[in-house]
Amino acid sequence: MRGSHEVLLLGSPAEVALRQFLCKHRSAVPSGDLESFERELHAHLAALEAELVAEEVRKYDIDALEILLDGRRYLRGQIAPETYTSAAGPFKVPRYLFHECDGSGDTICPLELRSGMVEGAWTPRAARLMALVVAHMPAAEAEMLFREMGSMAPSRSSLERLPKML
Repeated sequence: MRGSHEVLLLGSPAEVALRQFLCKHRSAVPSGDLESFERELHAHLAALEAELVAEEVRKYDIDALEILLDGRRYLRGQIAPETYTSAAGPFKVPRYLFHECDGSGDTICPLELRSGMVEGAWTPRAARLMALVVAHMPAAEAEMLFREMGSMAPSRSSLERLPKML
């Protein structure tokens, strides 16, 4: 039987870092500065959440040689890594890009289309949170709020641009 404080983690970088943090702080003696503990704990949990979101987002990619979208044929091009931002913060995933066959130069990313990425940068939940916050305060104040909360840290320009795009 496992101890009441044992956590079963698999071994991703965020999981290992969280496990080390928990082992360090699981004692009867307070760590000293509770605010610092909370910030560090939040950062570890957000990193783990971002890793898990990245794992889920990868499932939206298409590994095909050719796709048809709106009557247009696209051929698979290179795998290009991209950084996206979830409510937990940024994460990087490799994804396929597809180029239109007619030579127009149009490129699509099925992963972004299928997962609902907003502006090719934000997960749907991250975009929803950003839109909600800027509906109640100016973008400059929203930027400070997100930075203080930790996790995702959209720029002022992104916060100004997103509601117009939505």
